[in-house]
Amino acid sequence: MLPHYVEDMRTHYREVLSSYNVRADINIHTAEDDHGRTVRWAFNHLLCNGDIYEGLHKGYFSPAEDAYYTSFQIANGRSPQGFEVQPIADKAYFFRLSKYKDALRQLISEEGFLTPKERKNEALSLLKGDLPDVAITRSNTRWGVPLDIPGFEDHTIYVWFDALMAYALKNRDDEHCNNTIMIFGKDILRFIALMWPALLMSLDMPLPRQMICHGWLTCNGDKISKSKGEKVLALPAIGTADVSRFVLMSMGAFGEDSNFDSSRMEQLSELVKDKYANLTHRITGLMNNRGVHELEHREESHTEPLTKQLVNGWDVLQETMQHYRIDVYITELNRLAAEINSYITRNQLWGVRNEDDFRRHCLVLCRALLVLTVYLYPIMPLLAQMNMERLQPHIDEVPVEIGAASDILQALGKVDFKPRHLGPLM
Repeated sequence: MLPHYVEDMRTHYREVLSSYNVRADINIHTAEDDHGRTVRWAFNHLLCNGDIYEGLHKGYFSPAEDAYYTSFQIANGRSPQGFEVQPIADKAYFFRLSKYKDALRQLISEEGFLTPKERKNEALSLLKGDLPDVAITRSNTRWGVPLDIPGFEDHTIYVWFDALMAYALKNRDDEHCNNTIMIFGKDILRFIALMWPALLMSLDMPLPRQMICHGWLTCNGDKISKSKGEKVLALPAIGTADVSRFVLMSMGAFGEDSNFDSSRMEQLSELVKDKYANLTHRITGLMNNRGVHELEHREESHTEPLTKQLVNGWDVLQETMQHYRIDVYITELNRLAAEINSYITRNQLWGVRNEDDFRRHCLVLCRALLVLTVYLYPIMPLLAQMNMERLQPHIDEVPVEIGAASDILQALGKVDFKPRHLGPLM
């Protein structure tokens, strides 16, 4: 039965999230009683305020997408996403999306609210013509929240209304509710960029601070789609979750399509090993060979060009993250890692005989590696934690916590180290 299938798939997705060290704060099943009560409450609230009305839907239905389309949206018997459609005439309840057309245009026109620019323009183009109301009940499926209204006993609530209400109402009392960022795929732009804010307006709930539309993950130019039954098992192919995260976030600009290439993934896996994992092992190995197991801070090392270069990278990295260019962020990390490796080679640390000079170089390297580790943490948290275990940074015997990047950068000149040379990180 479908509910059992969905529950099995939810368990599988939880396992995948866990394998990538991702934790879902909220995980909702459509068949949960509490969720059903919440969705029906929202439906009745909108019905009472006049934003939901009974009508007849004439047009087309895409079973693969569970979506209704008008004749103007259909080409060659297929939906805008290329799925087969069926002609249909059903009585249904509609949400008055058209009522919010002007408010949506004003909202989406705001600078930075919907990115990237291409998707913003696409959303605004949808608002230039008529904005049809949306049928939010179904009579052709038993899956979903039952409507439970006389005359509509065989209807369920449309999955998109169901899901959007879960987003809005599950955390409505959360203190962060007024500062949310909505991230969604470009193929569901009309649902998320238009229907979602309109529903929030109708419910008199806070709007998201920003909406970010991401591109598709493609294979040989075609979208990788669970609707088409396609899957790519990236994790076992390239090893650790950290490497998988690094590879996926390196594939391209966040708002654009990114092509999945197994050979490219293998190359990036080697890059992580060479530039990051081996770098840490190389530095701690140099110190271990000379019996350096403790380094006290020196002010002059804090002003060394390599340290300054790493610290100054913070402004560049913040700028890239503010524009969600994670791929550029990683490119900058690669450059900084290369600078640390170059410092070792340029100064030929394996041949430095003067003990004080050697320890000074080691302190410079530990500081640089600490800064790089702080920058690396959002991308590869496990590798970053392993770096911290090996560097053992502390201030006045209090261990340095990796999460507070700006605090570490400001106090870098006071950090001492107790480096440990452990096994290879990869």
